[in-house]
Amino acid sequence: MNSSKNGKEKSPSPTAILSKRKKFVFTSILMLLITSVMEIALSTKYFQDHAAEPLAIIHYSKRLPGLHFPSEKSTDIGIFESDPRYGYNHIADSKGTHQTQKFCVTYTIGANRARITPQKTGEQKTVLFVGGSHTFGYGVDDHEAFPAILGQDAWNQWSVENRAVTGWGTSHALLTVRDALESQSLPEAVIYVMIPHHFNRNYLRRSWVSGVAEYGFKHPHFELVEEVLEFQGLAGVAESLEDGLGVRRKEVALTEAMITTMHNETKAKGVQFVLVLLPRQFLESQWPPQFIDAIYRTGMNVLDLTELEPDFISENDRHPTKEMHRRIAKEIHAWFTPKLLNKSP
Repeated sequence: MNSSKNGKEKSPSPTAILSKRKKFVFTSILMLLITSVMEIALSTKYFQDHAAEPLAIIHYSKRLPGLHFPSEKSTDIGIFESDPRYGYNHIADSKGTHQTQKFCVTYTIGANRARITPQKTGEQKTVLFVGGSHTFGYGVDDHEAFPAILGQDAWNQWSVENRAVTGWGTSHALLTVRDALESQSLPEAVIYVMIPHHFNRNYLRRSWVSGVAEYGFKHPHFELVEEVLEFQGLAGVAESLEDGLGVRRKEVALTEAMITTMHNETKAKGVQFVLVLLPRQFLESQWPPQFIDAIYRTGMNVLDLTELEPDFISENDRHPTKEMHRRIAKEIHAWFTPKLLNKSP
């Protein structure tokens, strides 16, 4: 034991104190850097694993309570609610701000549960858009989504209704179209905008249904009964099936039947139907060749934009930028407008 001649402990020298402080500061900074790298890695991994889940990107930081991003809001944006038919839907007359590290935008929902689009005066017919987050306009402001761009800048002769909802698939689109066809004011045309990942949302795939269930929602369940689509209500995790080849085959068959049904039911009411195919979001999201062949054999209107060069918000957030929304609007306008104006009575 070190001690002075008078028996008292020797005090640490100023040099030793300074050395200890430097070591403490260095260790603290190193731990902070390690923690930050781990947080970034976990965040990226979560985006990659869960970006396809409905609402997951909006609320992903709730799943990682240890992460803190100064520009990230983890609060619910307040535009979704449970629905006894669709599983979940927009809240009528709601509004919310969605802020991430890449954007801060506002979503405004009207009384009809559609995202607001420019309103026209007079007796214009309506073009109804159905689909998921790409059509809804995830990550862009109300006026920047391609349905709104078409309603504002291109289609003076029609009003536009954007009934797409983030996380919805073909089953939701079919339910929406059937509701529209039962209304007193029929749309002039229906445009279903599809991405390959919609297949995963059209049956009972467990990874999808459980993702929906995490937000307290259920999933619409269709079956083919003697080659006729039958809506069997909402399903939860208990009714879901393990991901696999059998589920995939059922998804493709059901998706083909759903789109063919939309085409046939709109045609019976004198309403134009158009299927728009967008570029794939993820490398694992493919367009099944047998599905493409079957769709073209029906003779329905198909606008193939699968080769359109994608421009996504980021590598981990595979939603269109506002520039890509403008490009999609331009392509739809150029192809669709003469077909609708020249359609047979």
